[in-house]
Amino acid sequence: MDNTDTKHLYRKTGRNIWTIRYVLPIDVLPAFVDSTGKPRKEITKSTETDDLYTAQQLRNVFIGELKIKIQSIRTNDEELMVPLAKMYAKKIKQFNIEEKQMDHPHPAIDEIRDEALARLKEMKLVKATGEEITKAMTTPEGYITEEEALEKLDKTGKVKQFYAEILGHNFDAHLDHWETRRSKKVGASFMKQGRAHIRLFQKYHPTISGITWKVVDDWIYELSNPEKGKPINSITIGGYLSSLRNYWNHVSRIIQDPNAKDLIAFKEHELPDSFHDIRK
Repeated sequence: MDNTDTKHLYRKTGRNIWTIRYVLPIDVLPAFVDSTGKPRKEITKSTETDDLYTAQQLRNVFIGELKIKIQSIRTNDEELMVPLAKMYAKKIKQFNIEEKQMDHPHPAIDEIRDEALARLKEMKLVKATGEEITKAMTTPEGYITEEEALEKLDKTGKVKQFYAEILGHNFDAHLDHWETRRSKKVGASFMKQGRAHIRLFQKYHPTISGITWKVVDDWIYELSNPEKGKPINSITIGGYLSSLRNYWNHVSRIIQDPNAKDLIAFKEHELPDSFHDIRK
């Protein structure tokens, strides 16, 4: 990297530490406000280093994240939900590690959640007025958070998936760890198939929470039902379940994810006759 490249970098007077400064485009200023509610004209962040090369690396990541946010604000593009969620999830994961060294909750975690909520509202995934959201926050059991209200109002499941990704509750949250253990027992081709099977189920049910035996049974029915599209034969479905059982065992017992509550979710299913059998 060019050791003279200081774009978006500067040093405050009398200090050697590099600071990142990014001037915000005028059209997105209302989405970036300070603690008083006034639009911010620029974003600054200390790199906490006097080494230019390290500062350049930190700058590139920081500016890249800002550009994703700006694009999401300008386009309301739902496709940006995944990179946005992964970006927030990475930050929260790091803050959780730092929090273990503290004697109090990490303040930046709430800031990230607030920012994620703002992005979610800007993308207008939930067609609800502020009054409707406020009303949804009131339940017979008491008040719920604005995030929970949006999940409640959202009929597509995209809001729930967004927050699941951020908080590490998405169905494939433990995929990397599972692959590391599983690869010691099976070959690369089986690993590739297993990964594909997990991704396939995730399209049907994106989060770890809420997976029950009944949910999985309904999924099996959809796969094998000719009225739902091209039916999958029972042998193939059995292969899916084999991978998913192994992964679920890992999530529920090895990782002990508290959201994996139904231990037999992928077990003891009676597979329907495949369309090949019916045709015969």
